[in-house]
Amino acid sequence: MTAPADEAALTAAWRRSAPGRAPWVWALDWDGTLVDLAPHPDAILVPPDLPALLSALHQPPERLVVIISGRARESFARHLPDFPGAILGNHGAEALGLTPPDPWRAAIGEWAAQVPGVWLEDKGATWCVHWRAVDEDQRPALLAAVQQFLDTAHDPVYRARWGHMALDIVPQAANKGTALAAWLQQQVGPDWRRRALVAALGDDATDEDMFSVVAPTGLAVQVGHREPTQAAYRLPHPGAARRWLAARAT
Repeated sequence: MTAPADEAALTAAWRRSAPGRAPWVWALDWDGTLVDLAPHPDAILVPPDLPALLSALHQPPERLVVIISGRARESFARHLPDFPGAILGNHGAEALGLTPPDPWRAAIGEWAAQVPGVWLEDKGATWCVHWRAVDEDQRPALLAAVQQFLDTAHDPVYRARWGHMALDIVPQAANKGTALAAWLQQQVGPDWRRRALVAALGDDATDEDMFSVVAPTGLAVQVGHREPTQAAYRLPHPGAARRWLAARAT
């Protein structure tokens, strides 16, 4: 797998692909992609001009923005109160009407009791176990305990996915790729691959599902540096992602 190309190559690819394609669709992760990561999800700093940028990008029917995030959809109310585009929360799991199994909660409680800094983000349809606040010398023991649990715990409805200093517990059927594909079918039509130009931007392992859906005919863009990735292009940080998007909004 080759390393993703830089911003100049991404811009050139966009200019080659954009003519004759409609609509233009931006499928965007949030944390680590549009805003910098923070020690706690509530501690993120949203750039003042970001809401206006997203609104400028979303000009239906020619230009569409969909935010696909591990956050619950309601958590965006205070960050993007007037956002006109779509938000697919909980990795697309919110429409499934499920909650994670109780034994998993018990195991997470055990980890949290043993290692200071572990905390559970309960998002209803999904959970996220965070250890960004755990001391570095305690992380190996924590991760070993987590992996031991995952090696023996099996659930037909839910699965666990490693993220950036986090473990997402999500329905088997839910991921950002299936959520994006279903949304594109609904908004653009079954021939969306031929008609639309879709650019997917994300930073984490959970965004690889978006990349796999988009890559054949669109632009898969990793924000930051993580290997391996299916993304063909890379932007170095959220500031660069916002700058690149702003250039597409003019």
